Amino acid sequence: MDIVFSNIKHAFFQECASDELIVILHLHLKSPISIGDKPAMDVQFYKESGIAAEDINYKGRHKMNEMDELEQEEAERQQRARLNKRFLNFAKMVQEASERNNTPLEVDIPEDDLTFTGCPMKQVVKIRPTKRCLVALSEFPFFVLDVDDIEVVHFERMFYGMKNFDLAIIKKDFTTCTRINSIPTEFTEELKSYFNAINLIYLESLAPLKWDLILNQIREDFSGWLEQGAWT
Repeated sequence: MDIVFSNIKHAFFQECASDELIVILHLHLKSPISIGDKPAMDVQFYKESGIAAEDINYKGRHKMNEMDELEQEEAERQQRARLNKRFLNFAKMVQEASERNNTPLEVDIPEDDLTFTGCPMKQVVKIRPTKRCLVALSEFPFFVLDVDDIEVVHFERMFYGMKNFDLAIIKKDFTTCTRINSIPTEFTEELKSYFNAINLIYLESLAPLKWDLILNQIREDFSGWLEQGAWT
C-alpha cells in the first residue's frame, strides 16, 4: 500500500498513556484509497502496550504484593515511554521527508487537557481537539472534523437539570450537519471557551432543531440573492 504525501490532509500522533493502551500515528486523507476491497479516508498505525495485558495463570499461582504492583506499574510506564518515543521519532521523520518532497506536512498532537466525551457516530468516545481538528482516534470508526470547515456550532437540549446535551456542527457549505450527541453537561463551559478561542460562533437552544429544513432554506435564500444580484 502506497500513501503519497500530497494525499495526506492531516497527520496525528497520539501518545500511549495510563488511560490509553495504544500509541497512534493516524493519517486522514484528501481522497480515499483502497484497503482490501473498501475505500478508506483514514489510515492508522498503532502499537498496543503489551505489559498492560495481565498474565492470568501467573496471578492465579502468585498473589501480588504491593511491591509487585509497583514494579509492574513502573514497567508499564517505561514501556509506554519507549513506544511513545519510537512513534514520535517516526512521525518526525515523516514530517521531515514531506518537507524534502515539497509537500510539507505537520504532525498534530491532540490536547489531552481539553478531552471530552460524546457520540459522533455509533458509540461514546473520547474526543480531543488539535490545532486544526476535533478527533477521536482510539476506536473505529474514526472521527476527524476539520474546524476550518465549520460555520457555526449549536448546543441543543440546553436546559436546567439535563445531564447531557447534543452539539450540531454546521459546515460552511450549508449542506452538512455533523452531530456529536450525549456530551455530559460538565463539558459545556470548557467547549464554549474552546470555540471562543478558535473564533467559532456558537448558539444554543432548549430543543433540537430540524437542520435539514433550515439548511435547505438557507441554500434557497442564497440562490435567490444570487439571482437578484444582491450578493457580491
